[in-house]
Amino acid sequence: MRLKRRDFIVFPLLVVVFISLATPAILFLIHPEQLKALVFFLGTLFGITSGGLLYLILLTRQHLANSMKRFLDMCSLSKNIVCELDTSFKIRYANPVALKTFGLSKEKCEYGIDIPDLFFKNERFRARKLLAKLLTQEEPQTDTFEMRKANGTLFYAEITLAPNIDLLGKHKGFRCIIRDVTALEEARQHIERLALEDRETGLPNQLLFEDRLSQAILKASRRKETVILLLAEPLYFKLIAESQGQAVADLVLKAIAKRLKENCRKEDTLAITNHPEFAVIMTLTQTETKIQSALTVAEKMLENLKQPLQVSGREFFLGVGMGIAIFPEDAETSEDLIKKARAAKYHAKQHGKNSYEFYQPNLTQIAHQDLEAEKRLRYAFKNEEFQLFYQPIVQGETKTLWGVEVLPFWNHSEKGLLPLHVFLSDLKTRRLSLPFVEWMLKQARCDYCAWQTHNVQLPPALLFSLTPWHEDPIMTLLLKHLDLRALPFAFEVEESNSEENRFPTSVQAPLFLKDTGKGLALALLKKYPSLAGLKVSAHHLQERSGQDEKWMRAFWNFVDLFSLTLLVHEVDTPALLAPLKEKKHLLLAGDEFGKPQSAQDLERFL
Repeated sequence: MRLKRRDFIVFPLLVVVFISLATPAILFLIHPEQLKALVFFLGTLFGITSGGLLYLILLTRQHLANSMKRFLDMCSLSKNIVCELDTSFKIRYANPVALKTFGLSKEKCEYGIDIPDLFFKNERFRARKLLAKLLTQEEPQTDTFEMRKANGTLFYAEITLAPNIDLLGKHKGFRCIIRDVTALEEARQHIERLALEDRETGLPNQLLFEDRLSQAILKASRRKETVILLLAEPLYFKLIAESQGQAVADLVLKAIAKRLKENCRKEDTLAITNHPEFAVIMTLTQTETKIQSALTVAEKMLENLKQPLQVSGREFFLGVGMGIAIFPEDAETSEDLIKKARAAKYHAKQHGKNSYEFYQPNLTQIAHQDLEAEKRLRYAFKNEEFQLFYQPIVQGETKTLWGVEVLPFWNHSEKGLLPLHVFLSDLKTRRLSLPFVEWMLKQARCDYCAWQTHNVQLPPALLFSLTPWHEDPIMTLLLKHLDLRALPFAFEVEESNSEENRFPTSVQAPLFLKDTGKGLALALLKKYPSLAGLKVSAHHLQERSGQDEKWMRAFWNFVDLFSLTLLVHEVDTPALLAPLKEKKHLLLAGDEFGKPQSAQDLERFL
């Protein structure tokens, strides 16, 4: 409890008066003759007491001087700014760090310097407000301000102010400690940027994108403006990450972001949401044509991304699917607008690369159905519903086993056994081709090893068809990650695979070209030394007219001239086999020689 000013005057005065009056009266009543001795005694006692009090005063003064020296020495050694202010907010003392930082002198401090003048211009009002608040409080206050150094540079200062109150309760000013926290503040701001920006591209991330979209919709609703949300997703990006590595994929992502930014206006927001999905937020005034503006941006982006990306000395061709939704026509909230744009984007991806779609009311239901279908496919992967079947391939002349063709099926829980062509488009549109092909080869390896373990007569060749996958750039990745030499693989490719140079020419396994009538087989004989023959359907070798007879004669002359093996499939009836009885170098496959069967059934067959 702090003593009041009158307590230091009234209380000692009453004690002295009481002792002065009471002591002589008591002694006089007890023994009057000793009054003189008492006076002598009191005089002696007063002298001793006065000397002792004088000594204590000098000792206390020396102690206070030493304490003050230690305090000043500590302030001088401190790396922080230490200063003392009076009640008018003027500096009366400043340690050497303060003098150096603010370019002050001791003489200036003696006259007093207004400390708010040292703050950055925008911070002065807030600093005065804090100082005025401390005039009515006794608790220290800490806050962060921007201050200006003597050289004009700004720095972040953490300021702790405490009121300076004496024993009598009088407010004498403030004690102030200022700590330079510029490094900490910059680190905090950097962490905030990391939390709101994408690490690879520096674009706003999902969190900041959602906030800016919400703010754009709020402003647009007040001003009766339009917000257009465009979502763009590069195709085959995950395939690049898996085949080329994450470092190359990050560089590709930066290149895509740079190109998209070239087509955005300064007032637009380009963000990256779900890797690798990009989002563009456009706010249009009432005078701007919303549909035309969205079309212009989408077409520019598509045209820009059609050009090959040069990354690490390589060229990458990436298609893109875009979805566009408009506020307030399509949705009234940011969450709904994102859902509608993604539904449109998903529908655009179904149409192939380099396309865009505006949201339509029926797209939500279609997207929901597609998502359910994708979920069902992934469920099939997880629960091992896919199964490999093997169809025997025999020599035409001896009818001995040449090999087996690998055929994938889906053992659907509701629809039964489905061949590949039924669900092939679903695999491709959902970018599941690569994991499915990898599963096929790994499963074929497992079945082949099981046959070896059971001492079964192994099939001399496993014909694996790459024809369904010619639209997906998975050939190089396939051969890179799988050791094909461990299995006696032969491959079937379509002319379009070779025409687009997707199938590696260095493959040493037997290669069968599926003839589709494009006239490319002759040129490819030179390109692929491992080309063992052609694969045609038995139905295509049936003569029906004079023109067919000429074509058949030319076809057989071509096969004989280059000594090609002809793999004839779909031989399901004896009638289809009849025209082939006198031909040589034939391989035959079809129900006439064995239907597709599981690995266990083939084991019993072998």
